[in-house]
Amino acid sequence: MLKLRWLLGVLLTGALSQGTAAAVLSCTATPSSSVERVVRGVVGGEPVPAGFSVTYTELQPPHASLSLSIHADGTVAQQAVGEPVGQPRAVTPWEWRKLAALIVVRKLWQQQTPERAPGNDEGRATLTLRCGDQSSEVWEWQGDLVKNRRLIQVREAMKKAAWTP
Repeated sequence: MLKLRWLLGVLLTGALSQGTAAAVLSCTATPSSSVERVVRGVVGGEPVPAGFSVTYTELQPPHASLSLSIHADGTVAQQAVGEPVGQPRAVTPWEWRKLAALIVVRKLWQQQTPERAPGNDEGRATLTLRCGDQSSEVWEWQGDLVKNRRLIQVREAMKKAAWTP
């Protein structure tokens, strides 16, 4: 955990010392632009482009579900069944940058969980990075969230950024 905090600090400090890049990211620019490039650009100090969003969805059949989205302009959308939710608030550019740094450190545009048949009542958690028509989705089995520490970390970071303390 300390190593992750140190790496996030290095990424964010480097981004602040470099200042804002001359080119502004866009979700509609060129077909060669990628979700990964956009996230790395946000860490590098570029503004979050219009049309970008991060959505965490967790389905725990048949008991509960949570969907939490943070949009480029800082607005938060959420839906929950049988799951406590916080009072949404606007996400600041600094919080966006911290979230983007965590996404970069964990390479959350790359699927790592292998496909298999689900266990009884086992659901999936997914993270979708969307930029205009482009998207990247990764998922983990509900039972592996704590062990893997990938999606659960971004879920907690999203809750912290999106909900009033």
